[in-house]
Amino acid sequence: MRTFVYAYNPYSESAKALARALSVLRIRHKNSRFRPTWRKRVINWGSSKLPPKFDDCLCLNDPRYVGLVANKRIFFETYSPYARLPYFTTDMQKAIEWTQDGHKVVERHILDGHSGAGIRIVDNSLDIQPALLYTRYIKKRDEYRVHCMDNKIIDVQLKKKKLDFEGEANYQIRNHANGFIYARQELEVPEDVLTQSLACFNATNLDFAAIDVVYNAYEDKAYVLEVNTAPGLHGETLTIYANAFQEMML
Repeated sequence: MRTFVYAYNPYSESAKALARALSVLRIRHKNSRFRPTWRKRVINWGSSKLPPKFDDCLCLNDPRYVGLVANKRIFFETYSPYARLPYFTTDMQKAIEWTQDGHKVVERHILDGHSGAGIRIVDNSLDIQPALLYTRYIKKRDEYRVHCMDNKIIDVQLKKKKLDFEGEANYQIRNHANGFIYARQELEVPEDVLTQSLACFNATNLDFAAIDVVYNAYEDKAYVLEVNTAPGLHGETLTIYANAFQEMML
């Protein structure tokens, strides 16, 4: 069975790197000569909608399930029964009550954003704004990205402050722009991080995904924040994914 890669973003560098590592072709968005058949396998890199007739192929990461995790409101509503997620609401008054009870609130103004896009953290009821989704902020010692494929964990990374970062790192929103990178050396990962990640992943019916999880050491509890179906791949992470795909496709 021949394998191909189809990315939600035709310019995705991670999709390009994965295709090179697997020695397979990527499918163009325009002027494609790809013809779907049951003899072909498509690795769906983050797309919630595939071109017509792709149902004829074996698709890794069904676009219907990708769509459920891509939209943050739908993700929280669908998967909160299966893994530990932060409290959430679409009711602005409820979010105001959380701040009055001493909790910080995460406003989400974009439901399909990534890398902190559309996020605003508020700790004063007077500052709460209309938003598409509100979640209660989880105090965290650590934040992890847990990579899963074929019903198992294949890699774990810790978000760590860059040693050469100039400026004040934002520990509430730990992304690259705020001074954080992914590391995996000498990790001691709390068991609940792995438990919650795998529980969430298995509930999604996805073939592969990267689960973002925060860990509260005081509670000794992990909370799943989101699921990524087109994670960044480079270096060792790319090698791990390529090897895992090759093993799964044997």
